[in-house]
Parts: sequence; C-alpha cells; structure tokens
Amino acid sequence: MKDLDPYLESLYHLNVGVVGQGSEQHERPHKPLMLLTVADLIEEGEISENRIKWAPALRNRFSELFELVRKGNDQSTPQNPFFYLRSEPFWHHLAIPGKEEVVANLSSPPSIGELKHGLIDGVLDEELFQLLKTEEGRNEFREIIVARYFPEKREELLNLKSKSALIAAPDNPVRSSAFRRLILETYDYQCAACGLRIRLPNDFTVVDAAHMIPFSVGHNDHPTNGLALCKNHHWAFDRFLITPTEKGIWKVSSQIEPRRSPGEAELAELDGERLLPPREEAYLPSSEAVLWRESKLLRDPA
Repeated sequence: MKDLDPYLESLYHLNVGVVGQGSEQHERPHKPLMLLTVADLIEEGEISENRIKWAPALRNRFSELFELVRKGNDQSTPQNPFFYLRSEPFWHHLAIPGKEEVVANLSSPPSIGELKHGLIDGVLDEELFQLLKTEEGRNEFREIIVARYFPEKREELLNLKSKSALIAAPDNPVRSSAFRRLILETYDYQCAACGLRIRLPNDFTVVDAAHMIPFSVGHNDHPTNGLALCKNHHWAFDRFLITPTEKGIWKVSSQIEPRRSPGEAELAELDGERLLPPREEAYLPSSEAVLWRESKLLRDPA
C-alpha cells in the first residue's frame, strides 16, 4: 500500500485562517474536522464510494467532533469546509446532474437548503480515497490531522468510539519536513532568539524548526509547539541551555559561564531578551510547552 507522504505538505498547510483577538486567537478548526469526519464515515461504511454527499451522518459526526474542539465563538458550520475544501489540491466537487451550471458559478458556500436538495458532492483524489479505505491509512491520516491541528484534544479524540485505533506516528522525514516548513513560514524564516534571517532564492535558509516538546513525547506538530532557531541557538535549545519563558523572554542556563569563552559570553547575552514572535499571536509558544522547557533547563548541580 502506498502511504500518505505525498499529501503531508497539503495536510499540514490547510488554508484554515486565524480568528479571535489576543490570547483567544486560534486557527479555524472546520477543514481538519471535515477531513476527520470523512475518515470516520468511510470506516463506518457510510461512505463506500468516492462521492462525499451532504447527508445527516456527515453533519452529525462533524457536530460531534466540533463540540470537542470548539474555542471562543466558533460556530458549527459544516457547509463552509464542505465548500471551501475545494481550495485544497486533494478535494474536488462534482455537480449533481442538472446542476452543473449553478455549481460552475458558485463563489461562496451554498445554503443549507440547496445542499439538502442536492447540489454538489465532495470527491477526494482517488489515491487518497483508496488509502482511507484501509485501516492503516485511516489511522495514519487521523494521526496527521490530530498532531497538526488538535494535539491538546488528543485524549478526547482517542476516547471517541471510532478513534480507538489512533496511535502515535513513527518518525517520518516527510512529516518532519512539513513541520519544518510550517514553522519557518510562521516565523518568516527568522531566528526567534537572535533575529538572524537568511533566505536565498532556492529557499535555502540557516534557520531550523525546533519542537518545544519533542514529537516523541507530545505527538504535537501544532505551530505553538515549535520555534524557528538558527543553528547555534537550535544547538543550545536542544541541550536545554536556553528556553523562552511565560513572560516571552529568554532564559539562559546558569551552567553557561560567560568568562569561560566568547561563545558562552555571546549566549549569556540572550538572557532577558524578548522572544521574537511569530506572524500571528495564535502561534506563540503554548504555556504547556514553555513550562515543559523551563522544567528541563539545565541548572547548577545541587
């Protein structure tokens, strides 16, 4: 069986949009929830061919999932992702016979009434649909969506009847590459510690993507669990010599001795400096991730 690697970049970069203000900012959950809904309905036999119909089973399952991840003023509007997923490369629409001209002129989601009376069906890339018909493919697909968009709701999603098979994905170079690009775009290819930004036309950059909580621990590829760091600060970060704090400033381990070498002196200067933020406040490091990092910061031996 072929795997989902060809779809990872697209799945990690769904055009979801950010809503809310200040600390309430978050990504819209609708598109990834619709994809989880489709995987569930394939598993349950509600979808047996590659035609995703606007049906009660789809609306009900979407609403069930939505209640688990709802934030702020989010509204359960499954008609929106059912329509707007067409902007993603693997989701397509087919008009109900006789409605081709109407569908060709659609620029916004149809009304609930129009959908109920039959207007469009969703269609996946055939290769993706065939993968989702297998248990292994569905489990991997769910893991990708949950790790990227809903890691903080992992246990709740696990407890749903059809999520019992959700397991942690193994290390995957393609997944790591998708996470790297996600984080670099989030920080505009700039080191969150020193501000170094080099991006050549061939997309070469000296900045890396670092997990706050390692993926092997948290199964979390959300942008709030990542930082863009230059090679030097990534090295220090991985060795728990530096960490951002809840106040948004950097803290340097007391094991760094500035008088010992120019390199340590330069690293020590980061202490108390402000973390350079991502493009959206919604993607600032989460409190959970920051506290985990702070607890691991190397300190002087007792």
